[in-house]
Amino acid sequence: MLNEDKIKLMTELALFEKKHASQMKTVNQYFKSDYISRNLLRGFISYTLCSILLFGMWVLFNVEVVLSSIGMDELKGLAFRGGALYLGGLFLYVVLTIIVYGGRYEYEEKRNRIYIAKLKHLDKRYDIHRRARKMERERRGR
Repeated sequence: MLNEDKIKLMTELALFEKKHASQMKTVNQYFKSDYISRNLLRGFISYTLCSILLFGMWVLFNVEVVLSSIGMDELKGLAFRGGALYLGGLFLYVVLTIIVYGGRYEYEEKRNRIYIAKLKHLDKRYDIHRRARKMERERRGR
């Protein structure tokens, strides 16, 4: 005899697992600090490459300004301002990355807890039916 509750639970679990499998897998592989650090490193590399590309584009668009201000003092000032802009942007990017990926980790961890709770509920349903069948067999045997 089919138990509709168990079938419904199993279907919900299968859909949940299919929809969220990749996120659950990444969160299960890392501790929160490792997950954030991994994404910080990726973000740092991406930010640095984008900054280099933007700086290269700025130099190409302003070749006249760069070539006319070849003086060391102007070049030092330009380098200092560019470095300060890079570091300020990097600090802001790191803070936002920590907030965003910390939130994502918490959200996915909550989803994992829901999934595990559903699995435990399904296991209890199976356990109840196993016990009922066992008791029925014992009662018939006596």
